[in-house]
Amino acid sequence: MQWEFDWLHGPRVARARTTGTLVFEGILAMVGEGMAFAQRHGARRLLVDHSASSPGATLAEVYRLPDEAEMRGLTRDFRLAIVPPNDGRASADFAFYEDRAQNTGFRHRVFRTVDDAMTWLIHEPEANGTDPAPE
Repeated sequence: MQWEFDWLHGPRVARARTTGTLVFEGILAMVGEGMAFAQRHGARRLLVDHSASSPGATLAEVYRLPDEAEMRGLTRDFRLAIVPPNDGRASADFAFYEDRAQNTGFRHRVFRTVDDAMTWLIHEPEANGTDPAPE
């Protein structure tokens, strides 16, 4: 599993793009690097684009992911939009992850397209009513 980070919509949204097979230890390493990247730039929103990857984590690993990610710096106020692999084999696992993450207090959602994910990241107001990405 490989990944790279860059910016979308100015410095307010970071993006991680992955390739290869999504394995548990790789996802956790990416989370650690992604949080460091976001903190250096003051980002509170991250788009994780797995569309060019293939699934590889077990359901038990998916269940553990929110807790393990929190231990690597992911905070509950961080907004995370995820686009799963295009092959469709993992859609149930990603839906399960979304439910598990939200049930433990994280603001994570899974979207079918990058455009839908970006719409949520950019246009969804903060809990305090402020615009997340003022023009």
